[in-house]
Amino acid sequence: MSDHVLKTIEDVNAQIRAAEQEAFEKKQIVNSLCGIAKIPLQYPDAQVAGASGSDALARDTYYGQKMGKVIRLVLERRKRAGLGAAKVNEIYDDMVAGGFNFKSTNDDYAKRGLYQSLTKNSGTFHKLPNGTYGLLSWYPGVKPSKTSKADLEGDTDGEVEDVDAGCEDRASFEDVVEELVVSGAEESDAPPNRPR
Repeated sequence: MSDHVLKTIEDVNAQIRAAEQEAFEKKQIVNSLCGIAKIPLQYPDAQVAGASGSDALARDTYYGQKMGKVIRLVLERRKRAGLGAAKVNEIYDDMVAGGFNFKSTNDDYAKRGLYQSLTKNSGTFHKLPNGTYGLLSWYPGVKPSKTSKADLEGDTDGEVEDVDAGCEDRASFEDVVEELVVSGAEESDAPPNRPR
């Protein structure tokens, strides 16, 4: 290929990047106006894709922190970005991207622990009818469930370890997972158990 063609490709790519940046900035302006008008954001992807400064997700943002605190941080970050409540998989992906260290090396087991933390801490987290989770404080008209009294009284720090934490062997781990399923975990939104 001649140098002239390569230079033209480079110039056109630069124009495309400039146009994309301009469109991105205009989307953020529209989103800001939506926030002022208290209407849903029209371009929520522009908020996340362009996160910078204090809202940028570094690879070590959640490293060394407790699960309950990290879940709150993830949900608060999503709220600032106009995304709000999230499914377990979305929370998990954000936690991993931010460097949270799940004790389990199996994604399904780690998600099960995350799911358990969300459901056991109903004084902090709230499950919406569409299967997503948000912070209870976002929904002032919703009352916490009766099972969250300990959470509200400060008897728990919102921390539930990974499901397989403390299991000495595979059999005891499978007992823990089975107990979770039998105790009422809804299969529709819970991560799947390990195939047998």
